[in-house]
Amino acid sequence: MGIKQTVALNCNEIEVMATVKRHCSFCNDEHGVNTCGKLQVRSTNSKCYNLSSKDEKQIMELKERLRVTMLIMTEVASGLVFNTVESRFKNSNFIIHEATLIVRLPSDYIENLNYRITFLHKFSKEVDSANRFWIGGHRMQALVAHSNRTVKYVFDETINSNQG
Repeated sequence: MGIKQTVALNCNEIEVMATVKRHCSFCNDEHGVNTCGKLQVRSTNSKCYNLSSKDEKQIMELKERLRVTMLIMTEVASGLVFNTVESRFKNSNFIIHEATLIVRLPSDYIENLNYRITFLHKFSKEVDSANRFWIGGHRMQALVAHSNRTVKYVFDETINSNQG
């Protein structure tokens, strides 16, 4: 009914029918995502995509960005390129730092590029063990194909990159 009541018994108090606390889907704090300072700071130097199965428009926009308009570095990826990532990162928020072309392949397919990314944990901090590493395009395709109703935040920092 929307009425809050406190019941006391033997010096113990219980709040009955309490209002639900707001919960930020990005940083896990007790505020709405629309007022999240951490999300606003992350979005100042990158384009934020809110991926969810409820709204496929954002997924299509990100895929279009990855296929057509993303700035691609001409150098080859420096370091190992992973085609798999730990399953715990499947639904994690992440940052795309840069993309490089795989030699002799056209750039108009997500799978033909390598991507340098960083995963974020549920409190919006960068995961030390998954920071600025390279993944292959097939893995990126799987990460972008988000099928959950909960929102996954993807930040594209390549909008501020200079073409190499």
